[in-house]
Amino acid sequence: MVKILKEKGKFIMVLKTKRILSLTLAVAMIATAPNQIPAQENDIKTQAVSPETVEKVLPEGFTGVTAEIKGAWNKIDEEVLANGNANYPADDGNKPTLKICPDENYTIPEAINEGETLQVMYDVDLLVGATSAKRVKAFKDYVDESNPHNTPSGGARLKKRPYLIGTEIWYKLDEATKWTKVPEKTQKRLGHYFMQIPADILFGHDQVTFKVRAYTYYGVSKSAAKTVKINRLKNDTGKIRLNVNDGEVISGSKTVTVNDGKENNISVKLNNQEQNTKAMLENGAYFIVKTADTANGYKNAVTAISNGQKDILALLNPWRDSTMTKVIRVDNKYFKYNEQTKAYDVDLTLWAGNTGTSFEETLYPEVFGENRDDYKVSQLQMKLPNGSVYLPTKIVPDNSKINTSTELSAVHAIGDSKGMESKMTVSFSIPEKEVDAVGWLLDTTKLKDGKYTIIAKENQNSSEQTVTANVQDREQTATANVQESSKQENAANVQDREQATTAKAQDSSQQATTVNAQESSQQATTANAQDSSQQATTANIANSNDQSEEANSIPGSTKVDFVVDNTKPTINIDIKDKATLNKQLVITEGDVAKDANGIDSVAVTLDGKDVELPEVISPDDLKEGSHQLAVVAKDVAGNITEKTVTFNVKNSAITSTTEKITNNTATLSVNVGSKKTNVTFYKGKALNVANNGIVKGQVVSGNNGKAPYEIFKVNTGSVKAQEKVVVNWSGKTTGTDSDHKLTMFVQNINTGKWKAIGGEKSGKITGKFVAKDYVKDDKATVAVQVIAKDGNPEIEQSEVTKVANQTSWDGTGKPENYDFAFAWETDTQIYAESFPYHYKNMNQWIVDNKKDWKIKYVLHTGDITDDFDMESQWKNADTAMKIFDDAGMPYGVLAGNHDVGAGLENYTNYQKYFGADRFKNKDYYGGSYKNNLGHYDLITENGQDFIILYMSWDIYTNEINWMNQVLKKYPNRKAIIALHRYTRGSEKANTPITDYTGKLIQTNVVAKNPNVIAVLNGHYSGASMNVMGFDDDKDGVKERTVYEICTDYQSNAQGGAEYVKLLYFDLKNNKIYVNSYSPYKKDFNYYDNPKLENYNQGTVVYKQDIVELNYNYVDKEQSLITNSINGFVETADAIKSVNGKTGKVSYTYSGLKADSEYSWYGKVTNSDGEEFYTNANTFKTLKTLKVKAQPTIKVGKTYTVGKFKYKVKSTKNGITKVAISGKNKKIKKLVIPSFVKIKGKKCRVTEINANGFKGYKKLKTIAIKSKYLTKIGTKAFYKCSNLKTVKYYKNKKIKVGRKAFAGCKKLKKK
Repeated sequence: MVKILKEKGKFIMVLKTKRILSLTLAVAMIATAPNQIPAQENDIKTQAVSPETVEKVLPEGFTGVTAEIKGAWNKIDEEVLANGNANYPADDGNKPTLKICPDENYTIPEAINEGETLQVMYDVDLLVGATSAKRVKAFKDYVDESNPHNTPSGGARLKKRPYLIGTEIWYKLDEATKWTKVPEKTQKRLGHYFMQIPADILFGHDQVTFKVRAYTYYGVSKSAAKTVKINRLKNDTGKIRLNVNDGEVISGSKTVTVNDGKENNISVKLNNQEQNTKAMLENGAYFIVKTADTANGYKNAVTAISNGQKDILALLNPWRDSTMTKVIRVDNKYFKYNEQTKAYDVDLTLWAGNTGTSFEETLYPEVFGENRDDYKVSQLQMKLPNGSVYLPTKIVPDNSKINTSTELSAVHAIGDSKGMESKMTVSFSIPEKEVDAVGWLLDTTKLKDGKYTIIAKENQNSSEQTVTANVQDREQTATANVQESSKQENAANVQDREQATTAKAQDSSQQATTVNAQESSQQATTANAQDSSQQATTANIANSNDQSEEANSIPGSTKVDFVVDNTKPTINIDIKDKATLNKQLVITEGDVAKDANGIDSVAVTLDGKDVELPEVISPDDLKEGSHQLAVVAKDVAGNITEKTVTFNVKNSAITSTTEKITNNTATLSVNVGSKKTNVTFYKGKALNVANNGIVKGQVVSGNNGKAPYEIFKVNTGSVKAQEKVVVNWSGKTTGTDSDHKLTMFVQNINTGKWKAIGGEKSGKITGKFVAKDYVKDDKATVAVQVIAKDGNPEIEQSEVTKVANQTSWDGTGKPENYDFAFAWETDTQIYAESFPYHYKNMNQWIVDNKKDWKIKYVLHTGDITDDFDMESQWKNADTAMKIFDDAGMPYGVLAGNHDVGAGLENYTNYQKYFGADRFKNKDYYGGSYKNNLGHYDLITENGQDFIILYMSWDIYTNEINWMNQVLKKYPNRKAIIALHRYTRGSEKANTPITDYTGKLIQTNVVAKNPNVIAVLNGHYSGASMNVMGFDDDKDGVKERTVYEICTDYQSNAQGGAEYVKLLYFDLKNNKIYVNSYSPYKKDFNYYDNPKLENYNQGTVVYKQDIVELNYNYVDKEQSLITNSINGFVETADAIKSVNGKTGKVSYTYSGLKADSEYSWYGKVTNSDGEEFYTNANTFKTLKTLKVKAQPTIKVGKTYTVGKFKYKVKSTKNGITKVAISGKNKKIKKLVIPSFVKIKGKKCRVTEINANGFKGYKKLKTIAIKSKYLTKIGTKAFYKCSNLKTVKYYKNKKIKVGRKAFAGCKKLKKK
């Protein structure tokens, strides 16, 4: 027995032990068939104890106890003081932590479905031995000195608690009084206990009651007993059950099953027509297999064949806490009826997979013979919903390598080691008497679309219909009954699992991805939306008693109304193929796709880019040329329609002019052609350099490959949000080619991003944009630059400085001179699990230092989290990576093995948090494969065009094909491939540096694409490099060098201590410098080994952070010259509409001001509904001529104007000439103007009067700016003793009078 005492504030456990007998329940082999087990007996060995004893039983298998305690433990009736050992934390007076974890999706359910595992997660303390000493120390001691409050969330809760020494599950089934105890000694989810009761134990029961215990040396915590209902597969409702739901929409073929839970003496009518039903399994059967010695990451699998197609039913991967016993549903379509034995037979093959594939490695010789897993299976049996259990009838191959015993206890080894077979086929036979339903194949393609009714009714006379009668027609097998599956996509099929409906729809978040179909190791992966009814999920079965009132109103019958829909949805695109887009195209989800029974999803792309609906596509926003609009729509029945329209955008042939301009009117004219047309004339606003409507900037010269650019400020004045601004540029540039075009951009006022609005043609660009999002405070910003295909501009607001020659660099710091850098982080799983502060701090450092360190892009090569199904870890990762989102830092991610459960291929949470929706609106995001399982980013820095190509953990044929397709699309972009695994991180004897994925990708991707320059991966702790050479032109010389680099610092304390790898690009010196830095430790390089002398092809190196690589960059001499730029605002203010006209359409614009500038444009809509906009037109009205009274100025009279006097010398032909004289002798500087106004008349200054400035001793400089001056009078500047300088038009002849400059001692002759 146990006593818990408290002495001096300390708990002491006093043990008084009793030996408890383990009772093994014998399995009675009394069967009605040779391979059947009585369903009522428990086939699992358990330890049972009585209720009164259970409270006194101590946990078994304590770890870490002292020898003294171990010895005393085994002595009967001896009290033992169990107060821990020297390394055990002191008692803190609290019970062990044990509570339901609120942050994960594993709370206690009210009910589960038969065939499912019961899973509940608890928050607990650390378990002894659950983690390394380094991590235990980190939890206990970690405090960030700069901010003591930023302790890791995992450690903060766990760091001071006494360790658990064990956990236990106690459970009992149905109304049992005895408990079964399951002790647990491992903790794969740090700080959590993942309680699981496997599906095979629960199968055949109505409920399970359980409780959990957690022990330390000082005490025990117990959860309250909870009961969870099990929704049974068998029909025990007393009602007839159909696998068609009321209101369901069905297309193609479907196997309809009917089950009354009894003899199934049922007649079935479809729209009052009797159906010829046959006996069949309502929900298939359930294969149970117990595995042992399976290794993480190996794709061991169970497969079955239907219509010649091999399907994976389940992956037998032991990832983390997944149970070793699997319950796998085997669908009807895999069974075949055996006429001779009167039974339904099925063959299941168990495979020993490798880390890449279960059975397909022969497609790629480079990985043929790759190591397969060696594992064992036992407890092979097939269970039916009615409780019957069947053992295998045979096991093949029948040779010495395979144990062919069909006994339940038989253990079978599968693998590729000596004396083993890599696959084993198990056969089962289910007698026809066990078939629990009747049904038939409903081929809806032979029916008209519309509403149908099924009525299933129990026969009053058993002679009318019996189960035996239902199976008399034996020509067709059970598989034939489900031949409709050949018309439907099998989502789990390995050979076809990556094919989507179209390339455009592969990434649609509304479409099921095949990898997600394998989300549970206990379920078959054949989860196709069109076939879901045929498979009849347990959830639907559980709720099958929810029938319509009308159906249940007929005694002993069930009625279901459903809809047949084999009509694909219609897609409506308001432009014909190969037509010219001449008006705005409005696309809404409700209008673009329609279906009588409803649309499930719509995906739209324009030129390969996702379009968010609703969207308005305007020809003004598109470049001139060809464009492609694609729409994929799926209706609720699963019918899919795809439509692609190629259309053109080109300049309109419509011309416009302004005629008959007067001082207050002008005629506005548009030539519209022969079609009847409506023309609306709108007011415009001209923008140019002269009226300050456009302010030119300085051309920012490109260097080290970066293209030059020029920024223009567009002063629009007050504009409305919907009004448009047009900018016209002309000039010339160098550096353009088929992949690089001169482009005009406008800057978004909200995001700062640049949007392309026009491309160069014959030295001219016209761009147009809507004021909303681009005009703020009456100003917009426009730029022109040469960019790469599908790329983004490299535009900064400051001058780019040139990079000097790099001095020697030893890698112990940041290089002195470089152009830009990429940051690379990987394997952040321990940060996400236990140290989220490190995750955030690392990413915040990158953002805070992006300017000083010139960091332009961040790569993450997988293992974002530690556990693919732990929601809290994904939230931690999401928070950390959002730092990049908020800062506008470009980055890319992929899923590693921890993110997907390795061989389980579970991408659910990865796609929830890091799917394509997170990235699709980022301008560098090039495209997605299966909702971001793979993707590529287009990055241009300093004129260097990169494509960063990502692919997640599971890579095979379709992934390889997609990668090659993308790389071939951008042959002139230098490619960096980012993977989770490829190159091993540390040296291992007799093991090549390239792993399974490395061999596969190196041969089938890297070698085939000459633009690949590097492959980066994580996964393996360490830092290594493999330098490869490739002979692309097949001349015998490996001219291309590829750097294959592995980095992973997770083995360092606290999950990596924030070490980030940095790649510095030095264009001037043709170098890539590589090292690592930890902002947490403020330390360069996890590995301090010095760099090698060179990294030539063939180099293999480990434990190497410091690297200096040779690389030849693209460096073009480029120039940009602007000849002219002007603009125009298309306002929404209409002048006048003229309707129904052809040819030349005119309107007289009246009421204008004289000598004033006006602008206008026209909107033209013809009888075909096409819309065109004219060019901008600007004109100026004439001046109003007025007769003005001429001022009276007398010749010979002197007039004073300002500081000077002017004597009128003559007036002739309207020209008046004057001579200037001084008035104030204090002036120091004299400027002789060309004109002076006297009484409003403009007079020419032609002379300087004699003695005009005589004796002006303070006068120092004279500037004669009058171009009319012809004479300087006698003694005009006599004795101007300080006069030093006289400036005048040297090419002008001026008569100088006698002694005009006499006495000017300081005047120098010029």
